[in-house]
Amino acid sequence: AVLPLDDIAIAIEDTLLRDLIAAQLPFEMDVDRFHLSLTEAEAQFRGSPVVRLRGALNLKEKPELAAAVNVIGALEDIQVENASSTLRAKIAVDHIGIEKAAGIEQILSGSTLDEAARLIRLQLQDRLPLIQIPVKLQKSIELPAITTGPVRIDGASMPLQVGVSEVMAGQGRLWIAVHFQPGDLVDSAQAPEAGDASAAEADVSLGGDEEADGGKPAKKGKEK
Repeated sequence: AVLPLDDIAIAIEDTLLRDLIAAQLPFEMDVDRFHLSLTEAEAQFRGSPVVRLRGALNLKEKPELAAAVNVIGALEDIQVENASSTLRAKIAVDHIGIEKAAGIEQILSGSTLDEAARLIRLQLQDRLPLIQIPVKLQKSIELPAITTGPVRIDGASMPLQVGVSEVMAGQGRLWIAVHFQPGDLVDSAQAPEAGDASAAEADVSLGGDEEADGGKPAKKGKEK
């Protein structure tokens, strides 16, 4: 696939996304009899924006019994956040794996762990923090007023509708196509009348060989 030619392409390294997610860890929550703690993050952009979160699952009544948890998901719903004009995304959870049970398998059956994984996936989906991608998108173009000189022009503002049109992942980068749609100009500042301009502001010359004090010709050298 090719990104739209008229859009602006933004490239995000998978290592940057990993660091952005890791900065919001640890993430903890209780699900039924269990306490989940996610402490590590990994991102891989190889055809799809895969995100992995790792941590531990403990029994609340026996916290010394734990199992390793592997959360597999993908970055999705990338859009422009209106309040900050930055890119925002969320992690869609596809799979929860409970592995390397350290003692927890002695009191819980495999079916119980499978049910715990299902409950965690359902509740984790809407509780993971949103990912703020530090890309500032200008949502208007400001044209300042021209207030000096022989020509005066009012200031204006051109609003821009900004949106994400397409997302691609590959070779360790996430490519985000952003589309800008210009709106109608809106007056923002009124310039004074041009008649108020002084000769100095207008940069008007009174003559190359004339003096400014009385309009008299400049004296020339004595003729021989």
